[in-house]
Amino acid sequence: MIIPFSFAYVPELLLQGTPVGIAHAASAYLLGNLALAIGLQGAEFFGSLIAPWRRALFFAAAFFLMFPTTLAMDALGLVLLALAWGGALLLSLLRRTAARGEGRQP
Repeated sequence: MIIPFSFAYVPELLLQGTPVGIAHAASAYLLGNLALAIGLQGAEFFGSLIAPWRRALFFAAAFFLMFPTTLAMDALGLVLLALAWGGALLLSLLRRTAARGEGRQP
């Protein structure tokens, strides 16, 4: 429901504009739609459920990436997307390291 309205507000999605503007709009909307899909489903690509804080980050990233504003807002959306994916990766690495350290003798 969001995408048809996007064509009216962002003509670069209809390939009208400069090549840089078209590439920027297409990549921002691709990542925004990806983040929105993950946030709505509550699961990542391979079916693993995500934590509520990550779901909120995906929704926020989708909001900032999909609505046409400034480059700063797109950058904020990318940072939120990186936090949603990177934060989970960092937490899993920390848990794995802690689990390995528990079995060791000093």
